[in-house]
Amino acid sequence: MAGLADFFAHVDANQERWIEKLRVAVAIDSVSSDPARRGRCFEMMEAAKRDIIALGGSAELHPIGDEKPGLPLPPILLGQIGNDSSKKTIAVYGHLDVQPAEKADGWATEPFELTIKDGKMYGRGSTDDKGACVAGVSGNRRL
Repeated sequence: MAGLADFFAHVDANQERWIEKLRVAVAIDSVSSDPARRGRCFEMMEAAKRDIIALGGSAELHPIGDEKPGLPLPPILLGQIGNDSSKKTIAVYGHLDVQPAEKADGWATEPFELTIKDGKMYGRGSTDDKGACVAGVSGNRRL
């Protein structure tokens, strides 16, 4: 089992790769409340599914119906990485859609472009909730 120092070293070594994954996620303008952007929610869910599978896991998208005829709701993603009963279980629960955002709404940066200023990252969904979800499925099975 890796120690805390190993964990931090792993995070540091992979920081740029994980920032790039967040950059890609933020660029997907998955605004579920906007029918014109609803398809981008499906794209975001497919990307998360691919990340789980790339880690050796299994993942399925489950349709949950339509908001109204011709306008499907984004699916639920259920995934699993590993099934070793001797290991602890960690659940990642969140959402991959975001609220509408335009620079004209008062954003100092483009909302769907991850921007790093003074060591801080800005972009729609970077903390609520894409960042947490991306972090949860972008890791490495060895830790």
